[in-house]
Amino acid sequence: MRNRASGLYALVLLIAVGAAACGDNLSPTQVDAAACVPVDDGNACTEDLCVDGQPTSRPIAAGTVCATGVCDGDGACVGCLEDDDCSKGDQVCDEDRQICVDPTCTDGEQNGDETDVDCGGSCAPADRCADGLHCAKAGDCESGVCTGGICQAPRCGDGVTQGDEACDDGNETNGDGCDDGTGGTCRPTGCGNGTVSGTEVCDDGNAVNGDGCDNNCTETACGNGITAGTEACDDGNTTAGDGCATACTIELGYTCTGTPSVCETTCGDGIRAGEEECDDASPAEDSDGCSAACVVEPGYTCTGTAPSVCSTI
Repeated sequence: MRNRASGLYALVLLIAVGAAACGDNLSPTQVDAAACVPVDDGNACTEDLCVDGQPTSRPIAAGTVCATGVCDGDGACVGCLEDDDCSKGDQVCDEDRQICVDPTCTDGEQNGDETDVDCGGSCAPADRCADGLHCAKAGDCESGVCTGGICQAPRCGDGVTQGDEACDDGNETNGDGCDDGTGGTCRPTGCGNGTVSGTEVCDDGNAVNGDGCDNNCTETACGNGITAGTEACDDGNTTAGDGCATACTIELGYTCTGTPSVCETTCGDGIRAGEEECDDASPAEDSDGCSAACVVEPGYTCTGTAPSVCSTI
């Protein structure tokens, strides 16, 4: 009788263990073989077991691989929980829908090779990143300037010629061929670019004469080589006797033209000036004592300056 009871107990235990081994995630060690048999719920994301003598199921850890993706920790098998769960190409995880999708430049997420949210990487040039956003190269940025991994606002000296800039050599040094001109805009080195450099005394950003800084970038004044205001000439000096007087008026016997003024005597005007030996008025001709070149002819002596009077010796 005792042997028969022992055999019956062993049979019940064997059936319980066998039932526990059936289905997914059964835990035979947690089965109270005498009172409970776990029930397989057919869910790969739950663990079937007995608690307090009653069969039950509880979610297994999030991220556990299941048939269509990974377990979500709440007992469901979903496509993904994070980008690493997506094994196809460069797909990313749409965490709201928990499915793997191809990244786009309008999904409101930084994904794929984007350097910031929906910009940079393969989204550029159509979608470049604004100033202050992350970048990997200049082409990722609207400004075309990527420094230290951040898109920078354009400025003269950033090495990128853009906007109204005529040059940008990547530095803030003036006089090297590309200066920081008016309004922070790079302009070629030269008078009128708004930046005083080299031998310039002033630079007001224009080529207007008589406004205080003339177009040779010297201050408006007699002797600076620019005829401006009430000046009749300006030969770049204030020396008298060279055709343009100290007050920038044309001296008698001279004609001044050009900038700076070039002053020359006029032989035959009846005024002895400069290197003329004589000038006996128009017409300037030979054989009258003062030649056509305003040189005293042999056998003559000439006196006076306005005009010269020549007589034979």
